[in-house]
Amino acid sequence: MPVRRFDEVITRAKARRGLPAPVARRLIREGAQLTQEELATELGVDQATVARWEKGDRSPRRESLDLYVALLERLQREVLS
Repeated sequence: MPVRRFDEVITRAKARRGLPAPVARRLIREGAQLTQEELATELGVDQATVARWEKGDRSPRRESLDLYVALLERLQREVLS
C-alpha cells in the first residue's frame, strides 16, 4: 500500500508543477474566449471555485487538479498556438 500512496503523491506533485500561475490561468482562459462559468462546467466545479483558483486564493484539489492542468495545457496548445 505505501508504494501506491507514494505514486499518488508523486502524480499530484507533477500535476501541481504543470499548473500555471494564477494570472496565467486566467489569461489562458480569456485567450480561449471562455468564461469562468464555461470552464467550471467542463471541470464539474462552481464558477466561484474557478475564480478562487485564478486569484490564487485556492488551489485545485486532487479531484480537479489533473483535469484543470490538462484542460489548460490543451487550450494553450490547440487554441492559443
